[in-house]
Amino acid sequence: FGSFASNTHTEKSDIDLLIIKETDISFTKRAIEFIDLFSVFSEIDILVYTPSEFDRKINSADGFSKSLKSTL
Repeated sequence: FGSFASNTHTEKSDIDLLIIKETDISFTKRAIEFIDLFSVFSEIDILVYTPSEFDRKINSADGFSKSLKSTL
């Protein structure tokens, strides 16, 4: 999602990566599992949701869900 997914990125853009997986790890600590990605992409935002969290998020009316829907 984000500027790369909507093809509006610039040289200053970061990569927004959303991962959906089953986990019991708290939301704030989930991205640590994917820390190796920072060696490939230094400017990356990683969000990790469980399937049920993602379903709730994508069906909400907030700006984040609108951004996601526009790139799915």
